[in-house]
Amino acid sequence: MAKIKVTNAVGTTENGVSQIERYFKEKYKYYIPSSCRCAICGKKIVRQNRQSSNIVYKQDDIMVGGHLKDRKGNLYLAPICWKCNNQKEQLGEVDVDVQDLLPI
Repeated sequence: MAKIKVTNAVGTTENGVSQIERYFKEKYKYYIPSSCRCAICGKKIVRQNRQSSNIVYKQDDIMVGGHLKDRKGNLYLAPICWKCNNQKEQLGEVDVDVQDLLPI
């Protein structure tokens, strides 16, 4: 699969708009799945506030719609974990599958 180098875009919060919902509606035309993989670190992430029987998920495992940018400054949305999203500049440049990105 083709990969692209991206960094976590800083200062791109869109208050009042669920970016993970926007990602799935625009890219796949359906609602957020109960879980998927983080486009950055690859771990399983879950929809916010999802609880199943006696399982309670850690904050770091919650999926968010993260804003990423490539070397040319193009912006993308991708499903990423809360932990990767909150690393901002400390995350550095990472390789992400192009198919996981939604150009915005």
